[in-house]
Amino acid sequence: MQQQDPAWPASSGARSTSAVADQAKEIARTGTEQAKQIGQTAKERALREIDLRREQIAGQVERLAGNLERQRTESEEAMPILDLAADGARRLSGALKERSAEDLLRSVGRSPTAVLAGSFALGFLAIRLFKA
Repeated sequence: MQQQDPAWPASSGARSTSAVADQAKEIARTGTEQAKQIGQTAKERALREIDLRREQIAGQVERLAGNLERQRTESEEAMPILDLAADGARRLSGALKERSAEDLLRSVGRSPTAVLAGSFALGFLAIRLFKA
């Protein structure tokens, strides 16, 4: 039969395990708070950057729309496609000018696939236009 050492009560193991669990919970809570703060800081920086670039990008998209409209007079076959692309570019330019950075981010969050597809299409058209 084993005797217990009176210096180590039976409940000390449970208390130390509880203390370790409490410390782990505190570390996890602190880590979660820090991650939220980092996320909030990143979001604020992104919004500031979007606001700074929004007007600039809107102007570039507006110029792209004008170039697409000029191209359409040179190509009868491509006229419907160029009209559609120019109209889309003008709508995008208007949205960039009228909407806040937060609105734009929410739009991207709702339909990231559409934003990606639109970005690809605009890039493709811009390359085709500048090659011509």
